[in-house]
Amino acid sequence: MLFGILYFIPVCIALHLQAFFSLDKDLISRTDFEAWLSQQSSIAYNGILANVGGSKANCHDVKPGAVLASPSNKDPDYFYQWTRDAALTVRMLMEHLYDTNLGDAETKRLVELYIANCHTLQRLDNLSGKFDDERRSGLGEPKYYLNSTPFNGPWGRPQSDGPALRSSTIIQYLNLLLAHKAEFENPDLQSSSYVYHEIVKPDLEFVVANWKMQTFDLWEEIHGTHLYTSMAHLRSLVDGIDIANEFGDFKFAQTLTSTFHNVKAFILSEAGFVGASHLLETPSLVNSGKRGGLDSALILAALHSHNLEAGNHTRIPFDVDDSKVLQTLHAFVAEMKQLYHLNRNLSGEGIGAALGRYPEDIYNGVGTSEGNPWFLCTASAAEVVYKLVYKLNSKREDIIIDGCNREFFKQFCTQRLGDKISYGSDDFKLITSRLFSYSDSFLQIIQAHVDDQGHISEQFNRYNGLMEGARDLTWSYGAVWNAIRWRKKAIVYI
Repeated sequence: MLFGILYFIPVCIALHLQAFFSLDKDLISRTDFEAWLSQQSSIAYNGILANVGGSKANCHDVKPGAVLASPSNKDPDYFYQWTRDAALTVRMLMEHLYDTNLGDAETKRLVELYIANCHTLQRLDNLSGKFDDERRSGLGEPKYYLNSTPFNGPWGRPQSDGPALRSSTIIQYLNLLLAHKAEFENPDLQSSSYVYHEIVKPDLEFVVANWKMQTFDLWEEIHGTHLYTSMAHLRSLVDGIDIANEFGDFKFAQTLTSTFHNVKAFILSEAGFVGASHLLETPSLVNSGKRGGLDSALILAALHSHNLEAGNHTRIPFDVDDSKVLQTLHAFVAEMKQLYHLNRNLSGEGIGAALGRYPEDIYNGVGTSEGNPWFLCTASAAEVVYKLVYKLNSKREDIIIDGCNREFFKQFCTQRLGDKISYGSDDFKLITSRLFSYSDSFLQIIQAHVDDQGHISEQFNRYNGLMEGARDLTWSYGAVWNAIRWRKKAIVYI
């Protein structure tokens, strides 16, 4: 059982890394993976709450509803609210509300504070533009001070994924309220119709007007055309079509529909995102020879552009079971295993790795030298494969092997692969079990590198594994919490 041995290698590494930590029985477990998952899930969720203004756990000077990227205000200074990070963070809070059938009053209150704060931020004039011009250009502003005033320093602006992510997040909450026949409790939000027309629709209008515009990527470094951004646009349009029809805004729904078809065609053919062997995040960088195209943004795009539980994103390409997505993940993990000294003992097949943003990265968390693994990137790889296991089983789908994904699946099956592995067969059960263990190996790496209290920073050093960069990064907590959440859903089928 070679695979069984390989899957426990990350645990051995965790034991080896105990030398870096002062262990205490009252702190997180380094040796019991299941115990750590339970501990870390709770710590991560509380870490999110601690960075949301208005939360009882928040001790920072933050406007209610503002989402703090990190309490780090020096080396590096992340003491701001980013449109992107905030939308993704609140989306994770809503996953908790989904799981509790809208039963957590405190989380519901925080989500509504966030939505009310979005109304304020949207209407601020800033260096990206204005709210009320014909293109809604001010909505492309990427970050704000935590008192909800504009940040007017130099930055990579505009960033057009923010309004798309925000609209999808708020629509998800509207759909949750509609499903439970519930209403907003925050008086500033008045009604679901008010939130749609005054907050959601302006963001969707921005997407319609600006989806072709070149913009900065989610790492805020490169101005160009990016798959992650376009996929965020596409999801917002699908979400927007449904909610516009729900509120009788049929003409706007038609506009969103035609834009959806244009953006989808752009993604699948015109933009050059689909490479010969894997997806490409920023084709211009590949064409100029500056990068190879692999980027964790591609994995994040698959996650953030689909809501597997809602089931309304089947029209959007590149879900977690897509052949190109799986081959991209396979190529990315292989590249990272060669890149980071920390991954030197993880060279075998069927084992995850510590993952960074992209192979050519030189940002070290404070300045530039050598890039490091990121917690959110490593956790997101785990989430992709947990979701794959969940989707294959819950939808009772066969595993289809093609020329693109064959190398990915070969690492989980030592015998010759055919073109189809039937749902429920012994081979299906074996492969999905090994996929599940593959996902676990990413989380086991995270287990080895969080600190003794379960705090999670932005990065961990590529050589010694110690945490670096912004401390208590909200997105790191959210990514780890969400990966563990999907593990709970997938394990039912293993």
